[in-house]
Amino acid sequence: MFKRKPPAFLYLVPLLAAAGALLFFSQVVAARKAEINGTIAHYQRFVAPSAGPMEAGTPRAPAVLELPAGPCTVFYESFGTFDGETFDTPTRQLWPVKTRPAMELSVTRDDGADKGQKVAVLTAGTDPDGEEQKRIEANPKGSMPKNRGLVVYRRSGCGRDGHGMWLLDIPAAGFYKFETRYAEGVQLDPDAITVPPELTKAQSKARFKQGYEEKAYEDNRRQQVEERALAQVRAEPVLFAVGPDPLGQTLFSPTSIYGAAGICAFVLTACLIMAVMLWALRTRKAE
Repeated sequence: MFKRKPPAFLYLVPLLAAAGALLFFSQVVAARKAEINGTIAHYQRFVAPSAGPMEAGTPRAPAVLELPAGPCTVFYESFGTFDGETFDTPTRQLWPVKTRPAMELSVTRDDGADKGQKVAVLTAGTDPDGEEQKRIEANPKGSMPKNRGLVVYRRSGCGRDGHGMWLLDIPAAGFYKFETRYAEGVQLDPDAITVPPELTKAQSKARFKQGYEEKAYEDNRRQQVEERALAQVRAEPVLFAVGPDPLGQTLFSPTSIYGAAGICAFVLTACLIMAVMLWALRTRKAE
């Protein structure tokens, strides 16, 4: 059937195709990284809080930002610069406990007929019911899931450390006022908060005859632990950034990281099959 072996130069076809697929994938990754970092760099920024007592510094004026209509995220930047001032605060400065942030935000319309109208604020990393969701890295591999996960970005990529704090859905383009203050629990004396001791199973069984009593004890202990953690936060100026989701893109579009990975995997698989077929034809004895 096959009188002659396929020439060896045909191996160049799958080899060049594979090289092209890898080059395409690397270019998509580089472009996606530049796109994400560019989005973050163009965020509008402001310093908080704008009211309430502080242990260091003084409250700043409420920020008034011009925003387009649509969803946006308010990020807490634990490391970043703004107006020549560098901020380097603890990562958990505003997240000492999982259930609530250490700072409160109020957003209102600051122009037009709807001036004073409040904008709903949803804590990032939770769904509309308040359930905690997955933390998502803002890098070329990241993708914003339907559950509105908590987006973070690192200084290794964009020179800043950002952590999603709040999610907004701006009803109409215009100016909006951002007012912030530390939660009341931050002003408490942590030494004045008594945390009940943690009990072993044997101690709980001996102390509580009814299951609800044990649950009430654990709920109270958990609440006191959170109150103490909140009271240990040092009220100092922090930096916020406001802008669109840096990962906002169709998950499997050709220019997304997953779309490019799928195309690359398909081409590499086809190249491997082609190379194996060529090898089989070249090593097969002529009939």
